[in-house]
This record gives sequence, structure tokens and C-alpha cells, in this order.
Amino acid sequence: MTLAFSRFKVANGLEEAVRDAFFHRPHLVDTVSGFLGLEAFTETDDSAVFYLLTRWTDIESFRKWHSGPLHTLGHRHIPKGLKLDASFTTLRTLERIAASEQDEDSARDSASLIAKFVSGSTSVHWIRSSPDGQIESLNAAVERTLNRSRDELEGTPIWDILTEPDAATLRRLAGQSGRAPGEHYLFNVAGQDGSPVTLQCHLDVQPDGFLLIGEPVLEHDAALQEQLLGLNNQLSVLLRENERKAKALRKANEELEKALQNLEQAHWHLRKIQETLPICMTCGKVKTGESRWDTVVDYLRNNSLFLSHGFCPACFEEQLRLFEAPRDVRDGTNQPTAQDGSCGGDSLVAPADRRRSGRRLFDPSPDWVSRYGERARQFGIEDAGFHQDFLAAAVDSGKTESFAEYSR
Repeated sequence: MTLAFSRFKVANGLEEAVRDAFFHRPHLVDTVSGFLGLEAFTETDDSAVFYLLTRWTDIESFRKWHSGPLHTLGHRHIPKGLKLDASFTTLRTLERIAASEQDEDSARDSASLIAKFVSGSTSVHWIRSSPDGQIESLNAAVERTLNRSRDELEGTPIWDILTEPDAATLRRLAGQSGRAPGEHYLFNVAGQDGSPVTLQCHLDVQPDGFLLIGEPVLEHDAALQEQLLGLNNQLSVLLRENERKAKALRKANEELEKALQNLEQAHWHLRKIQETLPICMTCGKVKTGESRWDTVVDYLRNNSLFLSHGFCPACFEEQLRLFEAPRDVRDGTNQPTAQDGSCGGDSLVAPADRRRSGRRLFDPSPDWVSRYGERARQFGIEDAGFHQDFLAAAVDSGKTESFAEYSR
């Protein structure tokens, strides 16, 4: 870091005008590359003698500015008629001896920028007080925390904005003669609503007052971490629940897919039954493959899930009556005639006459034959033979339970 040190003396009594010019300087140098800061001083014994110190990152940046147009432009604000004592005018450039704390040196070099940041910060709290604790200056963060303006706070005791125990601690520290600018202290600042805000502060005590600078302690970090842990636990629970639901959904989809396949298969069977099948005009068999012919009964048995045998109520009563009839009637020697509402008579006949009896079974139903065809009628005859075989076996066994189960 380079320090440019210049001295001059006002010779015609315009010292106050020069002071005012420094106070209202146009800040043209602030935007120059390499510039770090500027400070002006006067001698304590002679107020006409001024010292101007400017800080630069390097000597080349200073020399470039000093010999350039911005330096000349800055002299326009010098009071008119100002005369200087030439014997006092001098300019020196100094190089700083680097300290071991490079970070602190870098911070000092950025003092102007840091000062602007702290002045407008809403998180870093900065309070300057007199030795007796009267607030002399503060920044925006203090105004925001206390919800009071700068004008309201300046000139009031700093102890009033602290909790009672912390105010006592600060009084004790401010009264000590030694300095400990590196120490940390916790102070609770009480807002207008009485709720405290804990600040972790640095305290620098000087003969002309003390400086308090700090920032809020994030005491709610633990609460936030606990909340985060709770959210993570909830997330884990949700993930497990989603996995469970996903498994249930996959199972439901599998069952739905299976049901859909069954439905498609049943629909295929219905469609196949409704389709026109090649059927032999002599034996009544249907073509089920390139060179394969099956009976209608076998075809329906192999390709239908909804075909079953049974009795209509009228036939069930008829068969039950036959079962309870004398033996000669059941043997066919004295065959009963069909009752009204039954599917027909000759229900139990000798095996040689079953096809002829089955044909008579369908003779009273010309509408059925005209609707489904002669070959379907042939199938009905064969199916009737199947029923007669079953009933004959049931009659021979002498068990009426077979008829009840068959009717259901």
C-alpha cells in the first residue's frame, strides 16, 4: 500500500473556506483505479497548516492520477483567492511495511468501502457512544432492530436500549482503562416491543468514547436444524409410503391386467361362438382347425367358460316324478307322456332309442329349429343324450341328491 502525504499552509486567512472545501469535496478521486481513501488534517497548534493523506494500492496508480486531468479538475473547487506559503508545501510518498496479518491489512485498505457497507447494512449493527454512554452515531441496522429513527436515538443513553443485566456489563467494560478489541461479548438489545435481540459484539473502548459493532446470533440454528431433521424424517416416511403405494399400484395393475386378459378371452369366446363355424351337414361336427373336426359339445366344452348342464324347473319336476314312478315306467316299458311346460317326454329310454327320443324332444320347437338351424337341432339331440345318460346313472344309483345338485 502507498501513502501520499502532502502538506500546505494557508497564507491569507481562508482556513475555514479550505475546511469547507474538503468537507464538500466532489469525490472525483473516488472512482480512480487504485484509490483506497483520503483523509485531511490540520495542526493542533496552527489551524492554517493542512495535511492531506491519500492511500493507494501502488505508487504507479498515484502518479498516474496526480499527473492526469482528474487531479487538475479537482482543484477547481479550491476557494478563490487562496494563497499558500510556499515554504510549507511538500509532497511525500510512503510505502507501508507489511504486517503479518495480511487479512487485516487488506481490510484496512478497504476501509472506505467497508465504512459505506456498515453504514447501510441491515444486519451488522454499529453504535458509537461517548464515554458516559450517550449515542453519537449509529447505522441502519440499529434503526431497523429498534424500530426507531437515527434522530430519535442519537443523544440518548445506550444503556436504555439494552436489557438491565447487559447494560450493567457494558458500563463495567466501558469504564475499564485497557482495550480488548478482539474479545467477543453477547448483548441483548431490547426493541420497542420489549423482545430482545441477541448481538455478538466487538467492543473497542477509547478515551473519547467506545464503539460497539456486532451481528445477530443465529440462536434459531438449532431450531432450524431440528426442523430440517423433522422434514427429513417426514420425507423418509413419505418415500416409504410412496413405495408401499407403488407396490400396491403395481399389484392392482397386475390384477387389472389379468382381469382384462380374462375379459378379452371371454369376449373372444363369445365372438367365436357368434361367428359362423363350418359344420358338417351329415354328422354335425364343426371344423376347429385345418384338419380337425369336433362335436359341438366338445367345441363348447373346450372354448366356453359359461356352458353347463342343468334342468329347467319343469324338467326337474318331471325327472323327479319319473324317479319316483314304478320300475316299469323307468325301464321304458310303460313310458309316461310329456307334461305341459316340460321339454318333452321319453326322457328315459333305452340307449338304442335315445337319438330318436332326443329328436322327438326338439320336434315341439319349430321356432328354435328355424332360428338356430338343423345342425343345431342335431347338437341338441346329442346333448339330450348326454343328459339322459347322466339321469340314467342317477336313477340306477337310487340317490335323489344327484337330481338336486344337477338342477342347481
